[in-house]
Amino acid sequence: MLKVIIADDEQRICRLVQVLADWEALGMEVIGTAENGFEALDLVKKTHPDILITDIRMPGCDGLELIRQAKLSCAHLEVVIISGYAHFEYAQNAIRYGVGNYLLKPIKKEGLMEALNTMMDAFRAQGGSKSVNVVAGHRTADYQQHLFDQSAQRSGQDHAERYVAQPGGSEHHTGLAADLSILYRDGSSGDYDGSGEYAWINSNCPNYGWVVRYEAGKEALTGIWDEPWHFRYVGIPHAVQMAGEGLCMEEYIEYLKGFP
Repeated sequence: MLKVIIADDEQRICRLVQVLADWEALGMEVIGTAENGFEALDLVKKTHPDILITDIRMPGCDGLELIRQAKLSCAHLEVVIISGYAHFEYAQNAIRYGVGNYLLKPIKKEGLMEALNTMMDAFRAQGGSKSVNVVAGHRTADYQQHLFDQSAQRSGQDHAERYVAQPGGSEHHTGLAADLSILYRDGSSGDYDGSGEYAWINSNCPNYGWVVRYEAGKEALTGIWDEPWHFRYVGIPHAVQMAGEGLCMEEYIEYLKGFP
């Protein structure tokens, strides 16, 4: 198994990274964690890991110095950086030390679309058709109000409250949600229900950082009825963990509170 070390000055982040990945399934093992660069470097020298996952800003020996010295001790070492948005340029400097991967927060549109496109490419590669269409992404509060009012007028207030998020509370306001439909050759659209050949998308989306946000049986928690066409991007580690535990977003947030 590949040996992994996690370094972050916030202990909860170290614990979070540990539980959010199925290390055994990946052929990896977390052999140690460190809360500062000096501890991490000492671990690297003693254990000669294959992978180092480290924060870029830590007290004492910071991430860049840690990477530089760790590479001198273990030339084969692969490094993944955890960085906040404010430290992005700082993280980029690590490229000269051979860092090829970084986890950047918050999630940017480019990464979101890359994950979506990669998932759809994989869907088509395994035999799926090209008929899936993204019909909704970011929405303003005003447009969400229009949709809510339109649904209430056409199908009744009860229907609107079940199936349309309240203006100001829609996931589409975040820019991290997407609705799918079926696109026919004549240009018309049909409902996407995640069944048949499309079941692959709903089953495999966590591997690409997406989750089906509103699932059957979770209505009391989410406040929205079953919507197999509505996907939310949360990133691969969180999506995989949510799917593995069978948790919706509301349950997962409570779950994370168990890691102070």
